[in-house]
Amino acid sequence: MLNGNMSNRSQLGFAYIWILGIMILLSLGIGQWAINYATLKQRENEQELLKIGRTYQNAIKNYYENTPGGVKIYPSELNDLLKDPRHLSVTRYMRKLEKDPITGDDFLIIRNLDHLIIGVYSRSDKTPI
Repeated sequence: MLNGNMSNRSQLGFAYIWILGIMILLSLGIGQWAINYATLKQRENEQELLKIGRTYQNAIKNYYENTPGGVKIYPSELNDLLKDPRHLSVTRYMRKLEKDPITGDDFLIIRNLDHLIIGVYSRSDKTPI
C-alpha cells in the first residue's frame, strides 16, 4: 500500500516538471515571436515613412516648380499643398496631409530662412532598422 502511494506521488512530480519545462519553452517562444513582430512592425512603419516622405518631397517640388510668374517660391503652409492659393483654378499637389506612421502625430516642418516650407521630418527618436 505504501509503495503504490509513493509511485503515484513520484509520477505527479515528474508530470509537474514536464509541464513546467513546456511552459518555460512556450514562454521563450512567445517572447521571441513578440520581438520579431515588433521588428517587423517597425520595418513596415519605416517603409511607410519613406513613402510618405517622398510624397511630401514631390508635392513641395511641384508647388515650387508650378509657381506662376517668374519668381519661384515654396509653400508657407502645408495646407497650400492641398489647394494652391496662387492659382484661380483648383491645383492640388497632395490629396491629404499624411501623419507620421512612426509616432502617429503630424510631421515637423523644415523651413528656410524666409520661413517657407522646404521639407518635413518625423518626431521619432527611434533608431531606424
